[in-house]
Amino acid sequence: MASTIPPPDPDRIEDAVLALLWLTSFSEGHGGFACRRAWKGHDWEALGRLHQKGLISDPVGKSKSIVFTDEGAARAGELFGKMFCGTLPAESPPKKRQPFAPSAIRLWEAIPELHREQILNNVFCGHCADMCRIEDFTGIKELGDLILRGFCGKCGNVVVRLIETAEEQSRG
Repeated sequence: MASTIPPPDPDRIEDAVLALLWLTSFSEGHGGFACRRAWKGHDWEALGRLHQKGLISDPVGKSKSIVFTDEGAARAGELFGKMFCGTLPAESPPKKRQPFAPSAIRLWEAIPELHREQILNNVFCGHCADMCRIEDFTGIKELGDLILRGFCGKCGNVVVRLIETAEEQSRG
């Protein structure tokens, strides 16, 4: 007698893929620039659905890894512990990223909105070897200049943009 197998439940598949992404995940950066990445060698449809749910970066692109969102990293760790360890992992949940260091806010807000958009849309990605939009970025002030650090909107690789400010010119 042949048994009939019910169709797979996409939510359960996504949970398993998310837990396995945690298995191959690693931390990159530190402090306000820290993120958790994982190799993306899993079912493409499930990865696409996880991206649509806001748990991982867009898996489509040249990068061989995805970046977890804060919510995705927390959920992945929870699922990994529940499915494979019987307990939650000991790692603390990721810190919420601060968009700008307090000293950098004034520099960013002094740039007209139109120019800010141009800056965000014109960041060089060494991985893509092309210009991209910087996403999920933070800002710091260093030696009077503004430094944006975030992720390439195409491949998810870390990108950095230096913005020389008027404060730099007034020091001379």
